[in-house]
Amino acid sequence: MLKISIFLFFLLFAGAAFSQAPVKQLTERELLIKQIDTELGKSTVFECIRKFSLAVKRLDSDGYPLASNKYIPYKIQMKMFLKNRWFIADTGISKRWFSEVYKLLEYMKKTRDIIETAKGNHQSQTARTQQAVKYFDVAHKRFIKLIKKPVMVSSKIKRRAKLKKVLWQKAMLKKYKITKSENEGF
Repeated sequence: MLKISIFLFFLLFAGAAFSQAPVKQLTERELLIKQIDTELGKSTVFECIRKFSLAVKRLDSDGYPLASNKYIPYKIQMKMFLKNRWFIADTGISKRWFSEVYKLLEYMKKTRDIIETAKGNHQSQTARTQQAVKYFDVAHKRFIKLIKKPVMVSSKIKRRAKLKKVLWQKAMLKKYKITKSENEGF
């Protein structure tokens, strides 16, 4: 009797667990349409930079600055923005300026690695560690100064980039024979 009740309970549990409708996966064609229509907003880029800036300023519960492993999500997201083919067309931000922000982010992460490694080895009072702390402070000040005045590209360059993007989108829609009604669904 116990075995039967356990079996029925298991069967009931399995039925409840697997009764949920599966998540709809996008087809290859839908993914292609989505890729063609993606647009990166200027506000998205500035929001990422702002969040990183606030995270660096904020101290954790122990009173230490942001740990070096916490820089990784921001670094990945900024690298994704930099690799975006239509970064200038979508945002109007200078790619050179944004790459400077990204390089400062990488540099700040490396100096935090040095500082954390020294603290882990109980060598926080060495000359190298003190120098790394100074370098980090200087890099942070440069970062704050840099993000206060973002460099935008001229309207002529942005207009050309937008035109190239529109032409590319039209060519991709034509190449993959995507109709306007299919394109508007996303």
